Amino acid sequence: MGAVTSLLHGARDPTISAIVLDSPFSNLKKLVYELAARNSGVPKFLIKAAYWSIRKTIQAQVKFDINDISPIDIAD
Repeated sequence: MGAVTSLLHGARDPTISAIVLDSPFSNLKKLVYELAARNSGVPKFLIKAAYWSIRKTIQAQVKFDINDISPIDIAD
């Protein structure tokens, strides 16, 4: 998670000219689906429903959309 945090902050701070990262993920939603499908044996439609529910709960409580955690979209 530190690598992704560094990427997201680095995109907002023009004074940072380089960042060394170790294994950042490219997109949180994609990562969740891949890990859940590979490691849980839960059907894909249930994974999607759980993700949607968690996303809506986070949006309601902290006014933040976890779908915005996508370093691939902001990395140059």
